[in-house]
Amino acid sequence: MPGDDPDDRIHMAAAIGGAATHLVTYNLTDFPTAALARCGVTVIDPDAYLLMLLAESCEEVLATVDRLAAEKRRPPMTTDDLLGRLEKAGVSQFAARARMFV
Repeated sequence: MPGDDPDDRIHMAAAIGGAATHLVTYNLTDFPTAALARCGVTVIDPDAYLLMLLAESCEEVLATVDRLAAEKRRPPMTTDDLLGRLEKAGVSQFAARARMFV
């Protein structure tokens, strides 16, 4: 595995060894996209990945967001509350797009 960081190399090896299709990370610069693409792994940031899932399986993703919000107890959350938390966590485009459907 290329790169200087042993932790990054472990994640790359696990993605390839586990036949993952995507490696989801905010740390895009430390993962060689071309080398991983040759192994069938796409490096993608969390916001783009969730947007892709939403486009591919909108009803299932929205149902999951609703279910996760309903399961929150401390503190209780609505779907909109959970999307607000996701927005603050760095997946703002996903949160905005999901709000269009709820």
